[in-house]
Amino acid sequence: MGLRVLRNYKLLDFISMQALGIKPSILSTFKKWLLRIIVYEVKFRWNILVEEKIKRIKRLIEELNINSNSIEKIREYNYQHEVSEVDKVTRLSILFSQPKWIVKYLLELLKNPIECEELLKN
Repeated sequence: MGLRVLRNYKLLDFISMQALGIKPSILSTFKKWLLRIIVYEVKFRWNILVEEKIKRIKRLIEELNINSNSIEKIREYNYQHEVSEVDKVTRLSILFSQPKWIVKYLLELLKNPIECEELLKN
């Protein structure tokens, strides 16, 4: 799970900003990563979580002073639609958690957005 959070941190930050209105960059390092873990668990693993873990997530949300209806906001948020609305470089940067300069470089180097996306997937 930790590696998945790390590999998707930009997407998790995007979801936090869009669904919750929370800008992770202003949080302390601990709170930023805790928020990313919570968003990941709620958005991508909610249906397989045991009751104990759900209770822990709800407690951590309260400790972060985040509104209790945040779980539903995260679960219902359609990030695919929102990400599709941004420019290609930003979209690939968010989806693959890569700096924009790397995405730009790869797009210029490969000249093919599909090849660039395939490279970033692997």
